[in-house]
Amino acid sequence: MFATRDRTVAGDLREVRLRRARRLIETQPDRPIGLIAFDCGYTDLSAFGKAFKRRFGLGPSDWRASMGTTPAA
Repeated sequence: MFATRDRTVAGDLREVRLRRARRLIETQPDRPIGLIAFDCGYTDLSAFGKAFKRRFGLGPSDWRASMGTTPAA
């Protein structure tokens, strides 16, 4: 099924995890990025940041800042 659509299981799983992370970043401004990454199945924060930036064009912290949802001081 995946091969006929030129997709992979790993690619689709990555997409689901990254979209979930993006949603959590946008809706939980006080939650640390590292915990969101962990919640979405990433154990390596660097790998998460690179994957997020590759997919959405901004790193997780920059994405959060662009949404105007920075954590309270």
